[in-house]
Amino acid sequence: MKLIRKVSLAKWKGCLENDVDYISADAVTACLRTTGNSLSVWKADSLEEINCALLALAASLQRLDAIEYVTLNGDDLKTGNLDIENTLVDIPVNTPKGLHHDIINLDHSALKVVANLIKKEVSENKHTRLSRTQAKNILIEAIKKDLIKKERLPLKLVEGIEK
Repeated sequence: MKLIRKVSLAKWKGCLENDVDYISADAVTACLRTTGNSLSVWKADSLEEINCALLALAASLQRLDAIEYVTLNGDDLKTGNLDIENTLVDIPVNTPKGLHHDIINLDHSALKVVANLIKKEVSENKHTRLSRTQAKNILIEAIKKDLIKKERLPLKLVEGIEK
């Protein structure tokens, strides 16, 4: 299973300039913020799932911005003794059920496993950046197709879409 996680590439690229084991606190605190010792990811095994994941990420923005992400391999997470659980989330997007997952039961050593996997993806240039315009177009198309309710989006995000 492939899993998408939104990241800030600038935070991770800074890690590459140091020792091989170095991971900055900024990368961890900015990109690996947990809730209930869980980290949100989106299943992305097909083009349809990738598009749904990107729509969900775009709809979660507080204001219109670029979206940077990595795709993690579920097998690598399992090799690192990390558990993945299918979870429901309340988002303003009509996506197929079963796409949202959490990496669960995380502690600081488990976060280091995730951090190392993200760092590896970034170091191998296996990351993607959607521009602000691409994110805007994803949201506009989703609104047109009634996949998203504009009134459920943050006001600043709606203002960015309508500009």
